[in-house]
Amino acid sequence: MVHLPDGRELPVTVTIDWSELEQVGISCPDALLLRAVEVFGSAEKALSWLDTPLIMFSGQTPRRTAQTEEGRSRVLGVLFDLEHGFPA
Repeated sequence: MVHLPDGRELPVTVTIDWSELEQVGISCPDALLLRAVEVFGSAEKALSWLDTPLIMFSGQTPRRTAQTEEGRSRVLGVLFDLEHGFPA
C-alpha cells in the first residue's frame, strides 16, 4: 500500500522477475526475502516468518527449506497461498 498525504491508501503491485535477480548475483534466499516482503508488507514481518520453524516444513524454517530447488518451490507456493488468502 502507498499512503498518500491526504490519508488515502492505494494498492501497489510489484512485479519481480526472479531470473533477472539471479543473473545479477542476488541468490535465491535474497529473492525469497524480497518475495516474502511483498507478501507480508514489511521486512520485519518477512524476516520473522522466514526464520520461524514451521510444521509445514518439517520443523525447519522457510529460509532453510528454500536451500534446495524443491524446497524453494514449496516455500514460494506457501507465499502464493498466503498472498491469495488460501490456507497454507
